Amino acid sequence: MEMAVLFITISNSIMKENIAKSGAAIFNGGILTMTASTVTNHASEEGGGAIVNNNTATLNTSTFTENYGKNGGVIYNIGTLSSSGSTYTINESTFGGAILNEGILTVGSKTVFSDNTAYVGGALFNTGKASITSANFSNNRVNRTAQITNSGFGGAIYDIGASSTIT
Repeated sequence: MEMAVLFITISNSIMKENIAKSGAAIFNGGILTMTASTVTNHASEEGGGAIVNNNTATLNTSTFTENYGKNGGVIYNIGTLSSSGSTYTINESTFGGAILNEGILTVGSKTVFSDNTAYVGGALFNTGKASITSANFSNNRVNRTAQITNSGFGGAIYDIGASSTIT
């Protein structure tokens, strides 16, 4: 049996105040394109406060604010994720205040990560492959606790990935 790949395009939209076990706004198993949208105040118990990406996602010029997820305040990525010109602010997580990446992550120019909080990786926690170009990381922070190994590390980025490039 052959499975169809779903294509989702979201533009000029507002998504807010959803709650789920994982991926409170979107659980993506297909091909997602989001442009000029606002994603705010989502919460999940496990992965990705707003989005879980298990395939391919492209996020352009969108704003992600005040989201919470245990693994990635905004996004838990285990697929291929590209973000350009987007803003991630005031998000919170245990691992990766904005993004927890276990897949392939490309962050393009004019992407802003500010005022995000986590125990490990204030803005970004990377165990996969990441390429970051001309992004702005400011005022992100990590908290310490004896209950979480490596807590307090990586105010902006905590990287233990196989291959990362930051320029």
